[in-house]
Amino acid sequence: MFDNPSDKLITEIFQEKLRLEKEGYFPRVVLIGKDSFNILKNDWIKSYKALPWSDSIEAELEKKAHSKIFLGDGSLLGLWVVKVDTIEGFEVRW
Repeated sequence: MFDNPSDKLITEIFQEKLRLEKEGYFPRVVLIGKDSFNILKNDWIKSYKALPWSDSIEAELEKKAHSKIFLGDGSLLGLWVVKVDTIEGFEVRW
């Protein structure tokens, strides 16, 4: 059913987001442990490098690496992604 660990993880995050929405919450953030974050990051990097404009994306990522401003580690399914050292896996929060 799932092609890779990244697909499985994204599906689990999406299902948790939908569950919370059915309970009347409006999730805005997914806290994600380092290992899970790396699964997503590695899969995403492989995907974006196939795009014809990947060099400009790479330049933006390089700028982010040197930035002092923190806005999150990305966005996924309408949720801010924040990598944390305090959990394994992920937690969807509102």
